[in-house]
Amino acid sequence: MTLVEGRNRQIRKMMHAMGFRVVRLHRVEFMGIQVSKGLNGPGDWAYLDAEEMKLVKNALRSAQEENSEESSW
Repeated sequence: MTLVEGRNRQIRKMMHAMGFRVVRLHRVEFMGIQVSKGLNGPGDWAYLDAEEMKLVKNALRSAQEENSEESSW
């Protein structure tokens, strides 16, 4: 199953509605950044390259712009 934009526990809820139980999920990408194969579990990390950092900075900039628009109401 491929989910482009997921919400809180969305896959688990969808599967539950069809009578299935999710035993394990595996994230392969987040914000356009591929999860490294060398990451094995919680707490593992890897450096981001320049392109990945650009994605993160753009996402943060967009979030800041949204917050400033909402606070101007």
